[in-house]
Amino acid sequence: MPIGRLTLNGRELRLLLKEHGFRRLKDRGKGSHEIWVHASGRQVIVSAGMKDDIPPGTLQSILRQAGIDKSVLMKGSKGKKSKK
Repeated sequence: MPIGRLTLNGRELRLLLKEHGFRRLKDRGKGSHEIWVHASGRQVIVSAGMKDDIPPGTLQSILRQAGIDKSVLMKGSKGKKSKK
């Protein structure tokens, strides 16, 4: 299912993962890829620049792997900054 017009950039995605209990494994990953893990054992690989918007299909896949419902994007999590 498409996420719609909602997008996140790399920085916002990282904040969202932190909000949901993920932590970045330092010294893991290759190049621009980062490995994020949850205490439950779920693991997500993120490859995105800090300012670049993540393509909708990639974002959907990352959220699915992380076990985060995409409805949190519509509710306005802290990771997604609202424009004033």
